[in-house]
This record gives sequence, structure tokens and C-alpha cells, in this order.
Amino acid sequence: MRLLERVAALIRANVADLLDQSDDPEHMLSLVLQDMNSQLIQVKTAAAQALADEHMLSQRLESARAEAAAWLERAGAAVDTGNDTAARAALERHNSFMQTVAELESLIERTRREMEDFKRVLVQLETRIGEVSRSRDALLARHRRAAALEKIAQSGADINAGRLEEILKAIADSAEQRHDQAAALKQLNTGGPAQEIRRIEAADKLEQQLAQLKARRAGHEPPG
Repeated sequence: MRLLERVAALIRANVADLLDQSDDPEHMLSLVLQDMNSQLIQVKTAAAQALADEHMLSQRLESARAEAAAWLERAGAAVDTGNDTAARAALERHNSFMQTVAELESLIERTRREMEDFKRVLVQLETRIGEVSRSRDALLARHRRAAALEKIAQSGADINAGRLEEILKAIADSAEQRHDQAAALKQLNTGGPAQEIRRIEAADKLEQQLAQLKARRAGHEPPG
């Protein structure tokens, strides 16, 4: 399927090389992540559709099997009454439904294989998105470091080793600072100390409820 092929190519893509080839690596990285998340939604949608198709085909399969069995029973009844013409007609209908059964079984098997492919790609794509997201700052810092070295080499400037190290350290520190800011913002968004206090209070309440429940079960609930 084209969708799975596109996703497979996206998973295999070397993000670092893409950044090296871009004039705006930060924008390029955002586009890559955006594309990955967009493909993730498409794969999930396709997987859900495949699941719905399997359910529909399974219902049709059960119906076709029931019809085939019913027509076979009718053929037998016709034979019992000596009506060969009716028996032949019933057998034709039985054979027709059995052909439908075979076709539906094949379709269901193919749909299940597609679902397994979707599940496998979903896991791989989600893992890849997580890897790129976690290494975002490192990838950008790597690109800036390489760009700085290339610029220095092209300029032919006489920069001593100590000064060069200061430049490269400043590049790395800039990426680390952004990472720390993002982590602090995440902590604020998740509640920070206030959330921890609420968690402790909730745990204490659970312990009190547990003690009361044990007391009731033992038949000597404490007053209050």
C-alpha cells in the first residue's frame, strides 16, 4: 500500500542529513515532525477502517455460511421426496453461497494481514516520533556545531583552540538552555508542587478509607 510505503520511507529518513541540507534546520525539523504526526493519523484511520471492514466481512461470512447450510438442507429434503429438480436447484444455490464463503474468507484474511501491517507501522512510527522529539535539541545543536566549524574553516580565520572551544560550548549551552526551559514549562503545565500535595492528600484519604473499611469488616468500626 502507498500509505505504508510512505510511512516506511519516513521512518527510515535520516533526520540529521535533512537538517544538514536545510537553510533553516529548526523549521525543517518542525516540518518533519508535522509530517510524521500527519502520517500517524492517517495510519490510525486506515487501521480503524480495516477493523471495521473485517467486522462487516465477518458478518457477511456468517450469513453466507448459514445460507449455504440452509440450501444444502433443502436439497436433502428434496431428495427425500424424490424431487430431483428441486434438489439440483437447491444444490446450485448451496454451491453459489459456498463460493461466496470462500471469497469472503480470502478477503478477511487479507484484511487481517493489512491490520497487522498497520499495527507494526504504528509502533515503529510512534517510536520514531518519540526519538526525534527527544533528540530535537541535540540534533539542532549538532547542526549548529557543524555549521560553525564549516564557517570557520571557510573564513580561514586564525582562531586558537581555546576560542574555538568557547564558540562550540556556547552553541551547546544555547540548546541546553532551551531544553531546560521546555522542561520547566512542562513541570508548570503538569501542576508542579501543588499537584504533588494533592497526590499526597489523596493517598492519605485512601489510607483512612482503607482503615475504616477494615474496621467495618472486622465488626468494630471506630466512632466518627
